[in-house]
Amino acid sequence: MDRLVDLGRCASLPLEAWVAEAKQADWQTLVEIKAQYGNVSILKSSRVLFNICGNNYRLVVAVHYATGIIFIRFIGTHDN
Repeated sequence: MDRLVDLGRCASLPLEAWVAEAKQADWQTLVEIKAQYGNVSILKSSRVLFNICGNNYRLVVAVHYATGIIFIRFIGTHDN
């Protein structure tokens, strides 16, 4: 999460808010994530793409539902 500072204020504040929400979440399925965040994209291998800061940044995570562990796979711009 220290890398969020490198992304600038536009991305870091929404990402910090997402982390706080994800820590409280008890997602059991992709459908539950989609219900909470209607604009997410479902990717293969149980990965989820969140658009951050007006769709200027992407957050890709992999969720292991049995353990509740969320792995951040990518944070960056669409160009990255």
